Amino acid sequence: MLPELFRENGYFCAGAGKVHHGENHKDDRSWDFYSDQPGKDAGETAAIHERYRGGNGTPKPCILESDGSQTREGLNVRKIAAFIEDCAERNQPFFLAAGFHKPHLPWTAPKRFYDLYPAESIPAPTEPPMQNVPEVALQTELSGFAGPTSSTEAVRGYYACISFTDSNLGLLLETLDRRNLWANTLVVLVSDNGFHLGDHNGLWSKLTTFENGTRVPLLMAGAGLPEGKVVQHPVELVDIYPTLAELAGLAAPAGLEGKSLVPALRSKTVDPDARAYSMIYHYDPATRSDILGRSVRTREFRYTEWSNSRQDRELYLPGGPAGEFRNLAGQALLQQEQGAKYLSEHVFPKPGVANRPRALLPSGKSGKE
Repeated sequence: MLPELFRENGYFCAGAGKVHHGENHKDDRSWDFYSDQPGKDAGETAAIHERYRGGNGTPKPCILESDGSQTREGLNVRKIAAFIEDCAERNQPFFLAAGFHKPHLPWTAPKRFYDLYPAESIPAPTEPPMQNVPEVALQTELSGFAGPTSSTEAVRGYYACISFTDSNLGLLLETLDRRNLWANTLVVLVSDNGFHLGDHNGLWSKLTTFENGTRVPLLMAGAGLPEGKVVQHPVELVDIYPTLAELAGLAAPAGLEGKSLVPALRSKTVDPDARAYSMIYHYDPATRSDILGRSVRTREFRYTEWSNSRQDRELYLPGGPAGEFRNLAGQALLQQEQGAKYLSEHVFPKPGVANRPRALLPSGKSGKE
């Protein structure tokens, strides 16, 4: 594992928050310390309880009366900040991972962050009509639940949680500033998935092959990196491991699937062959079966294939006026042939456990089996 490589090379390694998907997934060889405990904020605790113990799944805002310092996020960033202080005091090299739960549902954030986004400032959604988009593609983990009572208020909740996260991240960056650690410290900000906010005729949440579901932020800053550089071609999250290893001067283990982004970060050229791959299961209630979707993103297009009986295909030009609302499969044949070739040649990992929308399952079933 990535932190294990650093730990083996003398780094103090600690994680707090949603770095792994729950503490039961952590790798003990990687960490000197790891914790993702519940917070102590009563409002947050109540909202989490409602969502996961009988809630109807509808996205909705939740304004906290507190300052947020005792939420999971508030406690975790302060734990990581304390580790930064301690390591700086001892001149100890460190690998620290702060896992933010926000902007994951439920959308809990202090009032001051909601106040940044008054309802009248939220633009009304506009999008072109969807054309030839297959039904199998239009599913998220919340499919089957009612949409939010107010899409404006829901978007406010999402934005407020983004700003709450920015504030907590700022606490860590300010600690680096105070300790003058930027000369030999690298910071990476990344997310695990995107999120739909009512687009594509009412999609909310994650687990699609569209751009809003698969594209994530990836920002790097600090020692050894140029300022203001934007890599203009697709990259993948598996590229982070070899990139950090190279920047830290460590020998990465053989067999990594990703490739170092250091050449791209230090070059003015664009890799014309760069591609990013995604895969997801969608659920068919009629046959009670899981349908595998595999997608490839190049600079010019996104191409997706589904394993249903229709063998649905999608082809979009994300930069075009129709974006991912007009499926060009069967029309732009050159890109379709290229996309099909890329998927056939790519070695995908073995699919994991299907995450099925619980509102579409037979009564009493959970979303994962």
